[in-house]
Amino acid sequence: ADASGGIALLALAAQDLQGDHRGDVLRNLRSARERLPQVADFIDWLTASASFSNRDFQGAASSCESILKQQPKSPLTGQAAMLAAKAYSAANQPARAIDILSRAHDDLPQPDGDAALAGAFDALHDTASAIAYDQRVWLEYPASPQAQGAEAELKRYSEMLGPAYHAPPAAALLARASKLMEASDYARARRELTDLAGATSGAGRDLALVRIGAADQRARKDAL
Repeated sequence: ADASGGIALLALAAQDLQGDHRGDVLRNLRSARERLPQVADFIDWLTASASFSNRDFQGAASSCESILKQQPKSPLTGQAAMLAAKAYSAANQPARAIDILSRAHDDLPQPDGDAALAGAFDALHDTASAIAYDQRVWLEYPASPQAQGAEAELKRYSEMLGPAYHAPPAAALLARASKLMEASDYARARRELTDLAGATSGAGRDLALVRIGAADQRARKDAL
């Protein structure tokens, strides 16, 4: 009876989430959680989402923290950490956002997780860490929308720091160009490799030139 009642309450909460009955949603979810402990993580996720929509950022973060404490680990761990970080950031608590993202780092969706860490470190005025995560996003996920945001941030840091800014090494830039080619973005790969060839010498320059040829060859092949 408790389980069937819990399912009914969960269905009501899901229905209310589509409307304007936010108070009913949270009340029904609390009651459902007591009756359906086997899906507590899912109910906590719905509670966190409803709380965030209500701008109850501490409540949203608290429900997400409950998900992270569950054993065995919930499949919602990564999503919960991301929402908690968003809530902490909205509450002007970037250090707590960094903490929860770091604790759940292996479960975070990427590149969203590292992009969120970069933003939180920037809010905390930890420029070195923000740069490290922005560079990771830009280098490892070059075809993603998050990489475009990271590129804009890295440009800002470069202008702000001047000679103190440390650009990624040539090997990392070559690897990024290879990933651009894998994503069939041959034009951008060629541009970046050309820039790299002009800025390096020796084996690094030679390898960049070889990769330019490979990009041109793959572009012609795909055009056939």
